[in-house]
Amino acid sequence: MNKLMLVTMVFLCCFKVNAYELGFSDFGINYQLMQVDEETKTEMQVGSAAHALGLYFTFKPFKYSRTLYRHWQTNIGADLVYIKDESPFKQLVKEDNDSSVSSKESKVLGYSAYLETGISFYINGVNSPKIGLMLGYKYNDITRTIFKCSDCNTQDLYRFEHAAYLKPFITFKFFHNLDGQFYLTHYFGDSGFRNGLGLQINF
Repeated sequence: MNKLMLVTMVFLCCFKVNAYELGFSDFGINYQLMQVDEETKTEMQVGSAAHALGLYFTFKPFKYSRTLYRHWQTNIGADLVYIKDESPFKQLVKEDNDSSVSSKESKVLGYSAYLETGISFYINGVNSPKIGLMLGYKYNDITRTIFKCSDCNTQDLYRFEHAAYLKPFITFKFFHNLDGQFYLTHYFGDSGFRNGLGLQINF
């Protein structure tokens, strides 16, 4: 998964299509609080909430259509994910800096990479807040394992692997060069999640 995240970040900086050009527009940080559905919570033995924190980049079409540039955008990003472990296991782990051995408890941690695209409209003229709607897809790699231990036991929490979602949002300005976006997320199907509430801050 680390290789996937590296490839994703490199891809962000050189992505082009022949039909029309895409311009690097914004980048920022993303935080999302997600609700774990009851069936997944019981089967995977995890908490009811997941926390995701990461980086994202925005691309906008600009070469052939000013209308598309003003109203259409695509985001691509990667997050670190944490969920409370309701059924942790313990394992003896050798410390890196000496020969001592300690008992450590597992945590539910992982990564996600996502792609989302959609439209937005100004509420009251250019430079006013915008409302919009995006459709997205997220790939998750979430496991129950011992943090910072390469050869410890690992349990793959498969119910979180794929997630398609719908994302309504509203944008606003904090300061002159700092934008924010509040959004809701509704996850479809057996994604392991139900709904989410998030904040993105653009730089």
